[in-house]
Amino acid sequence: MVESEVNNNPDGLDHIEQIILTTIEKIVEDYDLQPKENKNNTWATLEIKKRIGEIGYENNYEVASSYHDGAWLYDLVWYLNNENENLEKVTLSLESELSGRNLKQIKYDFEKLLVSNSDYKVMICFAEGNYNYPESVN
Repeated sequence: MVESEVNNNPDGLDHIEQIILTTIEKIVEDYDLQPKENKNNTWATLEIKKRIGEIGYENNYEVASSYHDGAWLYDLVWYLNNENENLEKVTLSLESELSGRNLKQIKYDFEKLLVSNSDYKVMICFAEGNYNYPESVN
C-alpha cells in the first residue's frame, strides 16, 4: 500500500497513519515478548526507527535516523530529493521520548515537531510520570 491510498476508516486516519499506528502497536506487543534483558528504551527506540523507516522505504522515500543514513534534527525523517540530489520535501518527522518521562522533555521534542513542514508529524512518548511500559505509550 502506498501513500496515495486513503483508508476511510472511522478513526479518520489515512492509510499511512493507520500503518504507522499499527506498527507502533506491534512494537509494544513485541516488547512484551522480549527477554527481560532486552526490555529497555534502547530496544524500543531502535525498533521504532527500523520499522517506521521501512514503511518510508516501501513508499519510495529516503530515510534518515541514527539507525539509517544519519540523524537530522528529528529522530527519524522520510524525505525526497530532486534530480540534482537537493532536498525537495520532508514527508514525515518523528520524535520519540521514551527515556524522559517528564513534561519538560516531552514538550521539548513535541515543540520541534510544531515547526516541521512535514505532512506527517509523529510523537511517541509516555504520559508524564507514568513508567508502565508498554501500557502507557501514547
